[in-house]
Amino acid sequence: MTKLLSAQLRRLGRSVCFWGLAACCAVLGLLAMALAAYNTRNLGLLWLLSQGHSYFFMIELAAGFFSALFAAFFLGEDRSCGALRNKLWAGHARRDLYLCHLLLCAGAGLFFTLCSMLPSLLAGRLLLGPALWEALDPAPWRFACILAVQLFYAALFCLPATLDARQARACVLSLLLAAVLAVAGAYTTGRLRAPALQTQMVLQSDGSFLREEVPNAAYLQGNARAVFTALDAASPFSLSLRTADREESFAPLPPLCLLAEAGLLTALGLAIFQKQDIQ
Repeated sequence: MTKLLSAQLRRLGRSVCFWGLAACCAVLGLLAMALAAYNTRNLGLLWLLSQGHSYFFMIELAAGFFSALFAAFFLGEDRSCGALRNKLWAGHARRDLYLCHLLLCAGAGLFFTLCSMLPSLLAGRLLLGPALWEALDPAPWRFACILAVQLFYAALFCLPATLDARQARACVLSLLLAAVLAVAGAYTTGRLRAPALQTQMVLQSDGSFLREEVPNAAYLQGNARAVFTALDAASPFSLSLRTADREESFAPLPPLCLLAEAGLLTALGLAIFQKQDIQ
């Protein structure tokens, strides 16, 4: 296992795909903070204090796509070019090969996050000054949630990258999965955040308008709310949204759900890989 990881890390250092994705993350972090600085100049310090935190954590909303691309192009190359078959012939255990891929994908995802946050932090310090520290809420639980999200994505995208011999098909499938998770997570979170009451302007007989609070038809209640709460807890994108929201507080259920899902996906991938005929 140690030799496999060492060899893959050396290959990682020469990978155009890996460094290209890391550079894209750095650019995304710089652009996010530049946009935050622009909005602060136009909208004032209060805007920064309420929204600046989300711009710093913006990379987490794209984490699934970066992990999908890395797994498909870097890990998938092992399968498509026959390197995985050669390692099996050399005597490496299938379990070690699969877990090596899993660790590489999780580590790369964390590295991409770091590549975005460090330039974003430096740019924010230069453009916004001390006000940046007031806008950020770097609570430890947010970084623990980032780790849980990256482990989930690694377990998910290792499946097509390692099991599918066609690299292009694995790439398309991974990107589709990332897109579906993003849309589903945004939808469930949006439905759960719908307020119970909404403001409505009612026209009076004298031509004036009266502001009234009326029940919101989009507000979820009863069994529907319980189902959406469960779906939200199981969604990596929903947890990324929670991490990027300064007003959110720590809830242990979503990261624990993602860790359990990552364990199940890893067990499934290992079971299939152990029986698969590698040509």
